[in-house]
Amino acid sequence: MRWLAGPLDIGQREKKEGFTAKSKEVLERWLDPAVLEILRGTPVNCLVVSWAAGLPADAEQRKALAPLLAQGKSAGLSFVGLVEGQANQAAAVESARAAGLAAVMMEGEVPNAGLPILPLAANPHLPWNSSSPVLVAKGNVWPGIASQGLNSQDWRRAADTQAAGPTSEPWIDSNGWFLRLAKVYAPSKIPWLLFDPPGGANVVLADAYRRAITDSGSFCGRWVVSLDDALRASLAQKEQAALDTWKSIAGALAFFAQHSQWETNSPVGVVGVISDFSGANETIGTETLNLMVRSNVPFRIIEKSKLATAPLTGFKALISVDEAMPEPAARKRLLDFARQGGALLVSQSWKGEGGTPTGVAHPRLDLRKLGKGKFAVCKDEAPDPYMVARDIHVLLGRASDLSRFFNLSAFLSAHTAAPGGASALLQIINFAGSSRFSASQVTVWFPQQYRAARMWTLGSEAPVELKLEPENTGMDVQIPGISPYAAVEVALQKLA
Repeated sequence: MRWLAGPLDIGQREKKEGFTAKSKEVLERWLDPAVLEILRGTPVNCLVVSWAAGLPADAEQRKALAPLLAQGKSAGLSFVGLVEGQANQAAAVESARAAGLAAVMMEGEVPNAGLPILPLAANPHLPWNSSSPVLVAKGNVWPGIASQGLNSQDWRRAADTQAAGPTSEPWIDSNGWFLRLAKVYAPSKIPWLLFDPPGGANVVLADAYRRAITDSGSFCGRWVVSLDDALRASLAQKEQAALDTWKSIAGALAFFAQHSQWETNSPVGVVGVISDFSGANETIGTETLNLMVRSNVPFRIIEKSKLATAPLTGFKALISVDEAMPEPAARKRLLDFARQGGALLVSQSWKGEGGTPTGVAHPRLDLRKLGKGKFAVCKDEAPDPYMVARDIHVLLGRASDLSRFFNLSAFLSAHTAAPGGASALLQIINFAGSSRFSASQVTVWFPQQYRAARMWTLGSEAPVELKLEPENTGMDVQIPGISPYAAVEVALQKLA
């Protein structure tokens, strides 16, 4: 949990718009070890405190934190010091070691530090090969329905979806795409996400905090919980409404801690996204992942450097929209994939690679037939990732859907399979107001002939058995209203 308190946090924030005398009072109040009482009985066992930023307040901050550190450590808490700005990193690490901190979080390295260093970087530029078991990403978004701050391209996409009619989807911000990428590049490491609630004039409701937790947890990440000023002020005063909100936050954290075994699951998807996600390909690669998540199209990531030998079993469609084509051996594999019946969507650099024109006009793709499969080449040098995500779904066809949702809007899903494949997990996050679906029944269709289904919700001590009904060669699962999260387990046989 991010624990904002003390002179350094005051010094860093007092020049920002909206900082008031009340804001300063709260940052001073949270130095009081008594405030740690809110953590009793919760899963929070580590606090991230500001430690050094190369400012005059650095030394005063370390002195001011001493009573909090002493009380917290006696209660079994660990502390991580955030080192940023122009701080002398070697000196900051040494002072953190002397103060008994468990680790420091910072960009860069200090040789022979004598204290664990948790690498900090803006996503997706993390040091994936670091020896640290934890990687910390900044530059993340607050999960929710975007209502402001969209750039011109975002607004065009939003307008396009709004024009689709009553079933159009709102624009949802999520960090799921990055966590999927992290699971590929550093499968054994735990990604921590730094991001703050909107704050200011916005009222952050309990469900908004729980969505932030579920957005990270559903994609195997950890949010370093950060509370807005108003909630922290109210918690310091022990106001009941604030304590209730905090209880719901702690409950969501406890839920994912209790179900940590789900992190051993693997993403499922018949669509593969191929890229090196760097340099000229960073934007198109990462935004394609982002838009696949937003479109609720299950996918798997294939590292471009491993494409020549990567198994393509189970894929029905592949996306390769990097600026340049892969190496010849990898390129041949992709063309063979299409010839054998797969759908292949590629960048403009692939034009002239063969295939027979279908004669079907398309505003963005040159549609070709290649062997038994489909070969689609982007007409634009810089294809829109939003359209790429939509076009691959259309190109593939609904017959290849791994799930279909009915009576649900403004949601994201994470679809994974347990080791061995005998069961699957579909985690659903509802981003609409809780009252909108509180009495609705959601239906999810699966193409597999599952024999058992059950649902977990935040705070539930045991799952609820769900009814399965045969439908269109597959199975329908009836789900009670989702507010704001549900995890549906389905299996080929009775669940233990």
